[in-house]
Amino acid sequence: HTVQRIRTAHTLLRTKLVISSPKSKKSCRTIPIPDRLWNRIQRICQGKGKTDFIFGSKNLPMDPRRLQYQFAQYLRRHKIKNFNFHQLRHKFATCCLEQKMDIKVLSELLGHSSVSVTLNYYVHPDLAYKRRQINKFANAY
Repeated sequence: HTVQRIRTAHTLLRTKLVISSPKSKKSCRTIPIPDRLWNRIQRICQGKGKTDFIFGSKNLPMDPRRLQYQFAQYLRRHKIKNFNFHQLRHKFATCCLEQKMDIKVLSELLGHSSVSVTLNYYVHPDLAYKRRQINKFANAY
């Protein structure tokens, strides 16, 4: 699912939180999580139900504005140059390529509909391969 705060029309509230389906079929995907991160997520999720959100309350995800605010605070606290989540996505892609991650795996992890023609002829890596690739990236940092 995606979570967005959007403007409302003709109501007293100016915005509302909307939980909806991703924008494309490629956006609906299984993303393997690096083992180091998975262990931390499991600790965070202790006592939560399978349908509970990891960040947020039992019934609602964290508001995107709050997440952006906390991210900005983290950057300031650690004296990291300010950037947004889309820039973070670009940085992730760059780091993956620098670590020689398979381009097809990266394309699928990012939910892109295709990679360049030369790199995308009927290659469909399985989840085990994706997991090995993402762990290779995670262990490099």
